[in-house]
Amino acid sequence: MKVIIRAFNGIFFSILSGFSLSTLGEDRVLYNAQEFVESKSFVLWIGLLCLIFLAEYILLYFENKTLKAAGNQDKSQLLEEIKEIKQKLETYSKPENVKYKRFEEIKKIGYINYGYITYEPFFADSGGQKAGIGHLALMEMVKVLGIDASNTHGHSASWDNIFTKLENKTYDVIATPLYETRSRLYDNQVIYCIPLFYSEIGLYVHEDDFKTNFNMVPMTYEGFIKDKESNWSSPYIKKEISEIISNKLEIISSEVVAKVDGNNAGAFEELLEQVNNRNTNVNIVAMEVFKADMLIKKNSYKLINLLKTQQIIYPVSFVVRKEDTVLRNFLNLRIIELYSKEKAKRTNQGKIRKNEERNLHDIIEDGIQGCGFSKKAADSIFIHEYEFDNLV
Repeated sequence: MKVIIRAFNGIFFSILSGFSLSTLGEDRVLYNAQEFVESKSFVLWIGLLCLIFLAEYILLYFENKTLKAAGNQDKSQLLEEIKEIKQKLETYSKPENVKYKRFEEIKKIGYINYGYITYEPFFADSGGQKAGIGHLALMEMVKVLGIDASNTHGHSASWDNIFTKLENKTYDVIATPLYETRSRLYDNQVIYCIPLFYSEIGLYVHEDDFKTNFNMVPMTYEGFIKDKESNWSSPYIKKEISEIISNKLEIISSEVVAKVDGNNAGAFEELLEQVNNRNTNVNIVAMEVFKADMLIKKNSYKLINLLKTQQIIYPVSFVVRKEDTVLRNFLNLRIIELYSKEKAKRTNQGKIRKNEERNLHDIIEDGIQGCGFSKKAADSIFIHEYEFDNLV
């Protein structure tokens, strides 16, 4: 089509040129075709027409040659890109760590590698002696595989690298039950098991601020979002729930001092102290209710949860790699089984009677008490009645 259009353009131009040349060598204007053909100008017109067609042919030849070369180059590049995409798709569809069937290997070697963060009573590590809800629950779950507590390999981690180490296969499951948040799922190739339990998050402020700004009246979660002032600023531990909630509520502090080192044993006390001391530019902190209430009582902090009961509730779960679906399904099945068991009968000393099996609530109670918490604390950690509108 392009060649035809250019040919017509050439002919049209040639005709115009021919008529414009028709007076060359003549002493008058030629008015008709017969006179034009018989004139000397006709020869000039024919020559000009041939030159124009020759020039058009040469231009089209070199243009097509250039386009063909470019097309071959683009085609070669496109084929390379297609090859690269196919290789990537094969990697995604058949990841290497699925080929060796991790769950079958765990059964064969007789132990499970797990990672943990010391976060009582979810998980405790006292001189190598493991305790807490996560440890007891995981040991109970893998017991049916012939694995006991002495045949497990624990790996300590921090809030900064707990998920990275899981992705890098340092261990196969995170045994410290963690709060399930979307940001953790989006940022890492991990997935949560079904919840072991739900736990409550509070927003803690100084008593004076609670009196001045809220008239000592607890708020709903929606009420805080609607009425919060721009001056609210929260300290946080990087990648811990305090940072996640603060980001969600847009109250995270830009102050360097507000970033607390999560590896510090007193990190959670430091979060509360920053708000309690009122000598920094932070005035609110997000923390698990059971943890905050325990530390407030222990240190006589003048802090109050400004939210009503069960306003922010998060599921708490074990975490595995996304591709380890068999291991995840196994843990999920065991959690369901532990839920469905009857609560164990205990002796007067609180010990489980002979031939009785613990259900999940028993495990949570024992895990809490094993970390020095009272049995009553189980009710604030293991929530039985949920306001489902407040699940976030």
